[in-house]
Amino acid sequence: MTSEKHLQLKPKFLPFRIKAYLELVRPFTLLSPVIVAISGSLMSTLSHGQPNRFFEGWEAVIKATVSLGLVQMCGQALNQSEDPVELDVLNNKSYRPLPQGKLTRRQARMFGWLIGLLALALSFTIHLTYGLGILLLLLFAVFYSVKPLRVKKRRVIGTIWLGVSRGLLPLPIVWSVFYSPFEDLPILLGIMLFFWVSGFQITKDFPDMKGDRAFDLPTFPVEYGVAKTKKFMQAMNVSAFIFLVVCILARLLALSFALALLLFPVGILVIRGISERPKKIKGIENSVEWAFFYIGLGFFYILFTLAVVMA
Repeated sequence: MTSEKHLQLKPKFLPFRIKAYLELVRPFTLLSPVIVAISGSLMSTLSHGQPNRFFEGWEAVIKATVSLGLVQMCGQALNQSEDPVELDVLNNKSYRPLPQGKLTRRQARMFGWLIGLLALALSFTIHLTYGLGILLLLLFAVFYSVKPLRVKKRRVIGTIWLGVSRGLLPLPIVWSVFYSPFEDLPILLGIMLFFWVSGFQITKDFPDMKGDRAFDLPTFPVEYGVAKTKKFMQAMNVSAFIFLVVCILARLLALSFALALLLFPVGILVIRGISERPKKIKGIENSVEWAFFYIGLGFFYILFTLAVVMA
């Protein structure tokens, strides 16, 4: 018997459906791409001593922000559409649109593909380079969940996959709105964020260990246990800041980028606080540590922007 036969679909009037689709894409997760697009675009113009270009190109900035947000929404929708409904039930996420019967897996899947295509179409109205960058991010978002790759089931590769797509790539791609994505600054900062994201994105997996284990999803906590996973996260956290300090000492980055070190002790405390049963925050359907991942990622971009101003 398929998962959808267990569902009792609720009324299909428009406001109900709109709310269901909004819940599907998890609006809190849009905080990061919005900050990335705006801060990254501003940072690029400031680093070139052309801040007016940011304001003169406001239309491109808005398009970049919306398209990056749509990529995030696409990934969220497809991730839920490709997982069994019973997985959400086991992970105490019965309030999601699919277990509630507000949407079917097919509707979630079609919505994910639709907004992915919208993101791609919008990105190419900026220019070819940015469009190709968004295409690359879409491929990462789609094949994290969708077969034949379904990278989320491929152990360590899944962690690296998210480190690349959410840490390394976004800044160079946003940078390309006004300048070349291959400049040193966005690439160096992207490498640092690759280490940090590779560690902290694992925070999403701790509350889901029961269901992930039952459905053979080999996340870090399921495969290696909480203690070893926390050690890996600390290693990635330390690696990110070691890389930052080395770049500063080598004068590849200005001294002002040491501002980002403010997040180092916070990260250590967050990791130490992780347990097998992390407390969830009402309204964002995940743990305090997971919320720090998204908020912390946003703060990196804000601090990087301030560093460019101070440089």
